[in-house]
Amino acid sequence: MLLALDLGRRRTGAALGDRQSDFVFALSTIRAQNDDDLLEAVFQCVHQRKITEIVAGLPRLLDGSEGEQAQWIRGISTAIKARTGIPVQLIDERYTSYGAAHGSDPDAKAACSLAEIALKIGDHYSMKRNHKKR
Repeated sequence: MLLALDLGRRRTGAALGDRQSDFVFALSTIRAQNDDDLLEAVFQCVHQRKITEIVAGLPRLLDGSEGEQAQWIRGISTAIKARTGIPVQLIDERYTSYGAAHGSDPDAKAACSLAEIALKIGDHYSMKRNHKKR
């Protein structure tokens, strides 16, 4: 099971993605007062839902550089890996669009969009690996 996170200092959108069914659904937005609260909430989610991979959006600037928020996300992603044992794959979110298909919570929409991207990326690499084996 894949956990997608739209990381934020106060609110973090979360969604689950299942590679077998390509099913994505939003979880409740994580509300945290500080980084420690966020890490604990992510750890609990990983433990309760038997998560095997984590992805998170990386907000690059249009020129490709990283601002303060991206630097924080890199740091918190390292802390998530240390706490859960699962590396966080960062996905460039500059050109993602968050449609209305997943309800009215913008954090949940963002996390669902990231989960969908991660599932598509995984399918792409899986197809390439299988093609090379032939």
